[in-house]
Formats: sequence, C-alpha cells, structure tokens
Amino acid sequence: MPSTVYLITLRSVQARDWWGENVHTEPYQRWGTWSFVIEHRYIEPIIEAMLAVGFQAGSDFDIGA
Repeated sequence: MPSTVYLITLRSVQARDWWGENVHTEPYQRWGTWSFVIEHRYIEPIIEAMLAVGFQAGSDFDIGA
C-alpha cells in the first residue's frame, strides 16, 4: 500500500523559485523551512513536472515517505 503523504524538501534556490511559481500549498503543509507535506495523489505530477524542466532528485529536491 502506498504512503498517503510524502515529504518533499527543496534544496536549490531554483527549485524553490519554481515551486513558488507553480505549486499551490497551504500553510499547514509546510514542514520546516523548505519542506512540504504532499498527498500521494499530487506527488507524481509534481515530480514529473520538476524533472521535465531539468531539476534532479537528490540535488535540487529530495522526497521522503
């Protein structure tokens, strides 16, 4: 059974800027300074979009379940 939420941590300034322009989050989704709790149904499209514009997992962002 897949996790119901994921934690994405934005590591690069460029990823943070992209996130601010492309992803709507609520204040309760913030986990620390640059991490966000994301429901399982949204994580895949977000990651696909980030990879499509050139971001790399592990350097620009990290994902945890």
